[in-house]
Amino acid sequence: MFKFDGDILRKIAPVLAPLEAKEWADAFNLVSPMYDINSADIFHEFLANVLHESDNLKRLAEGLNYSVESLLKKFGRHRISVEDAERFGRKKGQRANQVMLANILYGGPWGLENLGNTKPSDGWELRGAGPIQITGRRNFTLFWIWMNKFHGFNGTLKQLAELIRTDKVIAVHSACWVFAIAKKLIDEAIDDKMDKIVKRINGGFFGMTDRMEKLQLCKMHIVDLA
Repeated sequence: MFKFDGDILRKIAPVLAPLEAKEWADAFNLVSPMYDINSADIFHEFLANVLHESDNLKRLAEGLNYSVESLLKKFGRHRISVEDAERFGRKKGQRANQVMLANILYGGPWGLENLGNTKPSDGWELRGAGPIQITGRRNFTLFWIWMNKFHGFNGTLKQLAELIRTDKVIAVHSACWVFAIAKKLIDEAIDDKMDKIVKRINGGFFGMTDRMEKLQLCKMHIVDLA
């Protein structure tokens, strides 16, 4: 096992307040070993990616505060029409309607095929959640089954999604599940294959500079206990 506490976490993510860092460190120490994230060598790559993906554990829920221009540029017309972008996107004198945007962007045929979303409200209720975001009914259901079978969770899918966004222990469970179970990245972490880890988590090599900087800080401050 490795030494990790709130003070160490703040050396890597100084934006965290002391109490907040302690609560997160306690959650990681409790949950990570349940997923065989049980050595400094594995935890380095795991935490570096968690911190990057979650903006230093400050973002546990996906935001959809898109401007009209961003919607039209980022998403094809098969995802959102010009009319809906104008109606629900952010522009002068109008806030983004994030609920409607989520249900449009993550709904319809695209949402069904790519995310397993079947209900009109799935886009918003099952939008990205957690330090390494879980998105969509298909992935949330797999995590819900896991939590029900191995950790005694007996709430609904919607309740679990909300807990991932608000409860630090459940949030860490979700990140560990993505890393160790869904993406199967334990061996890659042991072998220091950061490029493979990043590619498997988000499909590209986005934010590599930040991830590598965080990795070096993790290696500097987190060590195995003798």
